[in-house]
Amino acid sequence: MKLALLSITGAAALSGVTTTTDWTAARTALRQRDVGAVVVEGAAAPADAWRGAMEGDACAAVDVSCEACDCAVAAVQSAFAPLWGAADADGAAAAQIVDLARCYDRCLADKSDGGRVRVRATVTRGRATAPCPKLHTDFVALRGLVALEGPGTVVAPEVNLAVSNLMPAWMVARMDRAEGPATVSPARDAFLLVKGESWGFGHAAAAHRSPAATDARRVLLAFDRLCDVE
Repeated sequence: MKLALLSITGAAALSGVTTTTDWTAARTALRQRDVGAVVVEGAAAPADAWRGAMEGDACAAVDVSCEACDCAVAAVQSAFAPLWGAADADGAAAAQIVDLARCYDRCLADKSDGGRVRVRATVTRGRATAPCPKLHTDFVALRGLVALEGPGTVVAPEVNLAVSNLMPAWMVARMDRAEGPATVSPARDAFLLVKGESWGFGHAAAAHRSPAATDARRVLLAFDRLCDVE
């Protein structure tokens, strides 16, 4: 596999995917045209609220532009209470989600939607853990994905879907099934930032897909600019 070297302190890059433990380095990496995805390792340890979370999904629209305001935490608590099975939802878990939303928004820089972020939580089991089995790109600027439980999203940084219509069907299918060194699957506690089609001209949108279906539970958080999904 080809190496893509970036002069970013605290970050390492491998063929279009940069791995780091530093959010500032992640933001810098996203400015590189040949970087389609960034993995921030150790960003999200699962909170206790998710251990007994029920299957289903919930969305919360938060404004992280004000760090002193508790409204964002309250919005997450209210939206995710049904998943957590509690009328008085876990404040620590909600605060962690807001912190992650704020880190995600900072990575957007001037592409931010004024601090407005949509957070979607999905708890699934069985075949539902693989809702998007084929490689695809998203029609958003930047999507953030965190697998708090179960396998992470699979990224195929060397696949250019813009030319897939010129390839034979068998070749596209083979790319979709790729599990070799051309794919990257972040660890459970990592935050994956995936560039979408509207990030910017000349930047590579990262091809990715759901992991293989598993009988185990999967808890996934997805972060988007509110303007991309409302």
